[in-house]
Amino acid sequence: MSELEVDAVVFDVLGTLVDEPAGIHAGISALAPALDEFEVERLLSVWQTHVEREQRRMVDGLRPYATSDVLDLEAAQLVADAVQAGDARAVAALGLTGRRLPPWPDTVAGLT
Repeated sequence: MSELEVDAVVFDVLGTLVDEPAGIHAGISALAPALDEFEVERLLSVWQTHVEREQRRMVDGLRPYATSDVLDLEAAQLVADAVQAGDARAVAALGLTGRRLPPWPDTVAGLT
């Protein structure tokens, strides 16, 4: 019997290993700490709706492929515009929120 060759190990990360909404929520709260919970949730919805719409446009051939970083930066700009936070560095930091998502409570233990 021959050995099994593994070319790749693939993890479904978003929603499975990390809490994407909580991470984006934290980023929005950091950008605009004066916002109440309702407004942060509304802006989280703006973010998610933008990303979902643009992903669908790519699938439908209506938009060229864009990375998650690009879509997140676009969403971050929409959120920043909504709260009138024009600092380019703050918008860029918010756009990278998707790279700093908190793990679910059981993720670390499950991977170690």
